[in-house]
Amino acid sequence: MLLKLLAIFNVPLSYVLAPILHYLESDCEGLLGGIMKTTKTSPITEQVEKKKSSVDLLKLMGGGKAQAVRAPQAKGHDSMLAVYKDRLTYTFILEQEVASIHYDHSKRDIFFKGHNIKNMRLKEVQIRALNGLKGILMQDGRAKELLPDYEATLGKILADNK
Repeated sequence: MLLKLLAIFNVPLSYVLAPILHYLESDCEGLLGGIMKTTKTSPITEQVEKKKSSVDLLKLMGGGKAQAVRAPQAKGHDSMLAVYKDRLTYTFILEQEVASIHYDHSKRDIFFKGHNIKNMRLKEVQIRALNGLKGILMQDGRAKELLPDYEATLGKILADNK
């Protein structure tokens, strides 16, 4: 619910998370009648105070970095691959529109333009895009680790959809 409100009002997530993290890590003197008394500021608090943008906060929390994809399978220079822990998102242009493929390894789900492909009747062009992502993942060092699981998940979903 909070994320929807932030999106509606175009408020960066860091504006909400930074004060919360600051509060949790700050001097708690007087809290609970003086039971918890800490006087140190943590390095995380200092980093959050210095960082201002949501991208900086994402990096602080261990986020990955997005990079432009330069691959023969990628049409043009408008493609981008972002890898974060056990998830990846690939954005690209498909039929004159922006499209995205998101893979979540922990849930074994693949989303195409925000919709779970388990619940979709895929067109041939969408299947080609999903299969084309394999070649792009092979060329990226961090994404290469997710490739076997992506292939297995995609194969299973495509077999179930037939």
